Amino acid sequence: MDIDFSEALCYLISGKGNNFYARTLYALQTREARDRDGIPMMGVMLVERLLVLLYNVAWMLKAEFQDVVATIEHEGLHVILEHVPRKLTLAATFQTPQDKESFRRVTHWAEDMATNCLLFGSNEYMRDHLTEWIVPEQEPFRLPRGLTYEQYVALLMDRDQQSEQSGVAKAKGQNDGGDGGKFHEFLKSQAPGGSEVGSYPQLMAHFAADAATDSLSDEEKQGLADELKHKIQNAVKIAMEEHTKSRGTLPGFLQELIGKLLTPPKIPWIRVLRDHVITTRRWKWRRSFRRASRRTVGLAIECPNNYLALPSKSRERTFTVVFCLDTSGSMNSNELEVALNELEHLRTADSDIQVTIIESDAGIGKEYQISARQPVEWSLSGRGGTSFDPALARARELKPDLVIYYTDGEAPAPQVHNRVPCPMIWLLTPNSKTPDPDWGHVIEMQDK
Repeated sequence: MDIDFSEALCYLISGKGNNFYARTLYALQTREARDRDGIPMMGVMLVERLLVLLYNVAWMLKAEFQDVVATIEHEGLHVILEHVPRKLTLAATFQTPQDKESFRRVTHWAEDMATNCLLFGSNEYMRDHLTEWIVPEQEPFRLPRGLTYEQYVALLMDRDQQSEQSGVAKAKGQNDGGDGGKFHEFLKSQAPGGSEVGSYPQLMAHFAADAATDSLSDEEKQGLADELKHKIQNAVKIAMEEHTKSRGTLPGFLQELIGKLLTPPKIPWIRVLRDHVITTRRWKWRRSFRRASRRTVGLAIECPNNYLALPSKSRERTFTVVFCLDTSGSMNSNELEVALNELEHLRTADSDIQVTIIESDAGIGKEYQISARQPVEWSLSGRGGTSFDPALARARELKPDLVIYYTDGEAPAPQVHNRVPCPMIWLLTPNSKTPDPDWGHVIEMQDK
């Protein structure tokens, strides 16, 4: 069956097929699915931090060729849309058990809705077999087409939680005007352990893929998302180069998607930091104790100061940043002055942001914190060679919410064991090279 699958890919990337989705998947690893993988058709999964396309031999033996083509395009577009890293990033924002469970119930539906809406415009077979694919307008969803993955997640989560509350009201004999829990129960029935699991085979690959990330912390999920974005960009770039050589054409929407994916961001790094602060602060919690409930006053429990020693949580407002500053000889004084000026503005802009500055060339020259009362130190250390490892190793010890490394990229990529588990931003001077193409979010400053 390996030969048959290879033939399908070869046909689709040949002059006759000229299929960009197949070229994208061809740039990834592919292998036959095993029984324990839980893949009834095809699916892109994480295997040892790599995106791998798994295909089910038994399904391919009986499937129509056009069905195989449509499924390959479906999985290829999941990759191009970066659904795996986007899902990891979004999953890290939910903290309450109710939100986490609701997100797990709806995310796979949202991924397929966003993907299939785009493919229907270019794949005639899918349009003729509409009922076999998950689409937003079908029952019981009744949602509009053309929304993003994140928008579908938000709509589905709201409806799921409202339906769950309506079900509780119904169980109490109340009529709240809702659906009595029908939508909530439908989603539960399709999830692993549900009574109708498997009735939508396309979803099974998504559920199986969750196992690779279930044990990760929120910080690890965000770090892995950045790493996967780079791998996807590399795969799409390779596929695009090969497709261009073959003089292939692309649907208009796909050209736009690829253009956005491969274009380096040209945005102020300070705005990116603010975006991270807003997202993280909204969902960041810390352990605490809660005040005793009035209903427990009559209990024979020692409650000093009317507090129960029961686990609880409260919002943690402080956002910690490590800003690594490349002070090697290749960084000119103007470039360093730009970064220090922005940090000077940052320290007085928000009292809840704690910034640790690490100046480093081949080794750490200086480390200090800035705040509203602690200014930036304008005298710089270093001016020698460059190594990213010392500063990143120290950043791992500090366990921040975000790491920014300001550099011209003129040094070997850091060692893998020094990668931080939180979001990482390479802030590059104009016309620099990317220090590590497989890890971190890259922002190149504009040359003004």
